[in-house]
Amino acid sequence: MSCLSGRKTGRTNQLRFTGTVAFLALLAAAIFLLCPAHVEAVADPEIIQWRAYQNADFLNSLFMGVLGRGPSPDEFNFYITRDLSRNMGRGEAFWSLVASQEYANRFGSAQGPYQVRWKHRETETDMGMRWCRCYFFTKDPALSGGFTAVMQYLGVRTPWESYSFSVARAVTRMYAHYDQEVCPHYDCGWGAGDSAIFDPPDRNTNSGGGGGRNHVRDPHFTQFLSGTIWDNGQYSRFGFWWNSGNANSQATVVNLGENRPPNSSASTALYLVNNSGRSPHVFGSTSQRINVRKGARYTVSFWAAARNLASRGAVNIAVDLQWNIRPVSMDAGSYGWTFFSGTFTAPDNFVDLRIIFEDRGEVWITEMKLMDS
Repeated sequence: MSCLSGRKTGRTNQLRFTGTVAFLALLAAAIFLLCPAHVEAVADPEIIQWRAYQNADFLNSLFMGVLGRGPSPDEFNFYITRDLSRNMGRGEAFWSLVASQEYANRFGSAQGPYQVRWKHRETETDMGMRWCRCYFFTKDPALSGGFTAVMQYLGVRTPWESYSFSVARAVTRMYAHYDQEVCPHYDCGWGAGDSAIFDPPDRNTNSGGGGGRNHVRDPHFTQFLSGTIWDNGQYSRFGFWWNSGNANSQATVVNLGENRPPNSSASTALYLVNNSGRSPHVFGSTSQRINVRKGARYTVSFWAAARNLASRGAVNIAVDLQWNIRPVSMDAGSYGWTFFSGTFTAPDNFVDLRIIFEDRGEVWITEMKLMDS
C-alpha cells in the first residue's frame, strides 16, 4: 500500500512540476512578446563602406549598417553637406547614428564592456620586415594587452571608452580602415581575451551581395587555374590571365585557412600581384561571361584585401565589351578584408565580368557575386 501510495504521490508531484514549468514557459513567452528587449547590436557592421570613393555610397552603407535602413531625403541632404570626404567627417556621422534616439530605441545603448585596442606586429613584406598596427576588441584589456586607439593614427575621435559587442565590431573595422599603418588583413593573431576582427560569433549571418541567386560561377576561384570558367572572353586566346603590353603580373589561387572575410565560408581566394606601373594598355586581366537581361539592374560585389596598391582604381571591375562600365574600383593602400560593391544597368544580354589590374600592388579577392539589384 505504501509503495502504491509512493508511486501515486510521485506522479502527482511530477504532474505539478510539469504544469509549473509549462506555466512559467508561457509566462516568459508572453513577457517577451509584450515587452521586447533591447538587443545590443549594429544592424550589419560588415557592410559599412568606410573607404567608399563616393560620399553617397558611404552614407547609404552607413545607414544600412547601423540602422538597417536607407537615409530619408532629409537625412541624406543633412549628412551629405558634411565633410564626408575626410575620415573625421565619416567618423562623426557614425557616432551621430549610434548615439541617436532611433538606435537606442531599437538596440539599446551603444556603450558596453568591449574596448577597441591596437597592437604592434612585425610583418614580412617585399621590402623586408616592417612594423604595423592591428586592431581588435576585448572585454579584458589587462589580459589582452594593447593600446587605446588614438586620433593621430586614425583621423577620427574616440568619444567613448567602451562599446557593445556589435558597435565594437564596427569601430574596430573603422579604425583599421583609417590607419595608414594597419597590418595586412588587420591581423592581430590570437591572444588571451582577444576578439579579433575575423571572429564575430554570429557567422550564421550573411553580409553583402543582396538576395537571390549569384550568377557568378566559381565565386571563390577554386577552379580558376583550370581555365574552364575564368578566361578572357573575346580575348580567350591569351588564357585565363592575360598580361597586356609589357605587363608583369601574376595570378594564382591561395588557401585562406582561418583568414577568411567576416561571415564567409570561402576557403580560397584569387591572389594577384602586379609589378608594372600604370601605363596605357599595360594591365593583367581575367573575365567570365555571364548571361543577363538587357536593361536590368545588377549589383557586383566581392571581398578584397590589398597590400601596397599604388593608386585608387589600380584594380577595377568592368562589365561591358569596351570596358567603359566599371561599377567597382578598389582603393589605394594596404588594408584587410573590405567589402566592395557597385550597381550597373546591363548594356546587353550578357556581361563580361572582368577584373583589370592596372597598377602596382597585391590583392586577394573572393566571394565574387553578381546579383539582381
